[in-house]
Amino acid sequence: MRAALRQASFAAHLEAIQSFELVLRHLPRLDGELDDLGLRAQSGLAASLLASRGYTAPEVAAAYAKVRELSIARDAQLEVSGLYGLWAYYHVTGDAPASLETAETLLDRALGSQHDQAALAARAVLGYQLQRLGRPTEAVALLQRGRHWDSAEPLFPHHPGIGAGANLAMTQWLIGDFAAARESIDDAVEAADALEGPTAHFTRAYTHAFAAELFQVAGQPDVAGWHAGRVVQVAGEFGFASWLGAGMTNLKIAEVLAGDLDAIPTIEYCLNAWRGAGASSNLTQFGLGLGLAYRAAGRTEDALATIDQALKDASDSQELYLEPELHRLRGELLTELQPGDDAGLVALEQALATAAISGSQALQLRTLLSIQRHHSDHGNARTTMHEIDRLLGRLDPIGEDPERLLVQARTLVGRETSQ
Repeated sequence: MRAALRQASFAAHLEAIQSFELVLRHLPRLDGELDDLGLRAQSGLAASLLASRGYTAPEVAAAYAKVRELSIARDAQLEVSGLYGLWAYYHVTGDAPASLETAETLLDRALGSQHDQAALAARAVLGYQLQRLGRPTEAVALLQRGRHWDSAEPLFPHHPGIGAGANLAMTQWLIGDFAAARESIDDAVEAADALEGPTAHFTRAYTHAFAAELFQVAGQPDVAGWHAGRVVQVAGEFGFASWLGAGMTNLKIAEVLAGDLDAIPTIEYCLNAWRGAGASSNLTQFGLGLGLAYRAAGRTEDALATIDQALKDASDSQELYLEPELHRLRGELLTELQPGDDAGLVALEQALATAAISGSQALQLRTLLSIQRHHSDHGNARTTMHEIDRLLGRLDPIGEDPERLLVQARTLVGRETSQ
């Protein structure tokens, strides 16, 4: 058992799996009260399986289900860990009703356990779940609480507090709290890179992966590419299958948006592999990235087909946090393909309504800019300048925030005002 724990502590998960399985095989032959040892071995096995085989492997779900079964009424902390593993499996495989129910159960059990740290970690999970469901305004407070998790005893494969900070950054960006988002992601990355202990490497891969996603959505592919490169480096070295796939996909998206169109086939391969492995989470973000890549290559019809598939994926798995952005890009692509048709404007208006309903003010502002460009390009007297100016006043009252989206909006307002 000591060997297994030591192997897991420095991310030698393949060796740790063998050692934990050896412990579990020998337990029935031993005398004495060994239930606690068996539970610890099963919990360690589940965590190492997740790290090395990814979130969608059936044996990962089975291992965490066993942890929960063994820990009920005996070890509240490990029951929380088991519920997390089940939640992660349901979430990544796209079962939104089951993952939401499990996240809520996780918080309920954590609160009932009287373990403050478990409750903080559970809030982080539910906050992330709500963000993915397109409910960022509900997610913020949960993630803000969750980022205060800090314990020497591992609970999840990653550090829940640092992970909550990374997920909080995207949530804050979506609702238009850009300065707070930059601060949250900077703090999370700094903490992840400085972390030591058994979850350090996995936490680094996790945190840089969500940083890459954030900066891709924020329109900064150069920064996204740097973080994705770190994911590939860490995940490749330590065998984190899921993070390696996510990191490589985002790295190649960033390379295309920087001008290397030869990276498109790798994005296609990664996306097909992700889907083939049974993963549904992040298909919307990867689909958005591939759509942008096709557009950069002048392949507008391929871009439109990819965005349509991403919207279907979003609907199927209820991963709706980027739905407004997908509708917005769809509207721009339809306008390019059918300039004399109203289909593009209809899609843009749908994007605006979806963003407003979800409270995603950043995507609302970006869509208003697209609609204004549409009106200008078509010589239409209609304008969204009043809405843009009003939203800018809320998001950037001083007019000095360096966020790229705000700079674009201020530039447009200034140009229209001067004209």
